[in-house]
Amino acid sequence: MKRKALCTLLAAAAVAAGCGGSSDADAARSSMQSFLAAIGDGNAANCPKVLSSATPQERKLIGKLRVKSVKVSGNHASVTLDYSGAPGLPHGNGPSSMVKVSGAWKVQNIP
Repeated sequence: MKRKALCTLLAAAAVAAGCGGSSDADAARSSMQSFLAAIGDGNAANCPKVLSSATPQERKLIGKLRVKSVKVSGNHASVTLDYSGAPGLPHGNGPSSMVKVSGAWKVQNIP
């Protein structure tokens, strides 16, 4: 009886370990949130494309955005942002996109 329970537990653990989507989604979410926070704090020197037309006030508002949802498909992620904490921040429609490069999630665009 104990052996059957152990086998069932091991099988369940193997299935859970093989479903890497959740950890990829968590990693993409964390990367996007860190990116947004860096812009809000003025520490995002490596993202001139996003900052080129943003005013200092808009940059602070960008830092208040939150990740609403993440959908991962292979090395690409679609990220929906919650703009409710940044009223008045101009933004486009549609999700932001990220790409996984050498194991790290990188922001491609924020509409």
